Amino acid sequence: MSAWMTAARPALALRERALPAGTLALAVLVDLLPLPRPAPDALAPLVSLATLLAWALLRPDRIGPVLAFATGLALDLGGGLPPGATGLPFLLAQQLAAGGRGALQDLPPLGQWAVALPLAAGACLLRWLLLSLSYGSILPLRPGLFELALTIALYPVVAVLVAQSGQPRALRHAPRR
Repeated sequence: MSAWMTAARPALALRERALPAGTLALAVLVDLLPLPRPAPDALAPLVSLATLLAWALLRPDRIGPVLAFATGLALDLGGGLPPGATGLPFLLAQQLAAGGRGALQDLPPLGQWAVALPLAAGACLLRWLLLSLSYGSILPLRPGLFELALTIALYPVVAVLVAQSGQPRALRHAPRR
């Protein structure tokens, strides 16, 4: 092994640990961005949930329960929601997804999407239930279902980006035969 590779190893390890946290932080910021003036109350996908599921399904070794819960908690606190209303569903989704231990990497993209669907649905339903309980009334279900549909539609795009980020640069740019 060359001296350069030995010296670069700690920097690569740091990048591999920081990349999931950085992408999840960016996804939370995107979720918290105000929408344009003509549609301030429009529904949007949970970019952070799609990102969390992509990391948890494709690279479970890179994301742990603390990061999953912290992502949801940041979304709760930044959005003015009761603490834990998103953190707990994100934690449970991550734990269920991590149960496959990366076996889903070998599934075709449609298969990965099929696995992400019930995980996202469960997380969104649990979030709706926790918010309904904390507010003391049953919230309308239709906006939550629409948010789920948008999140599931976004998942393949996020999964491709996560899969690309998990490969070494040399493999991503290698010519295909």
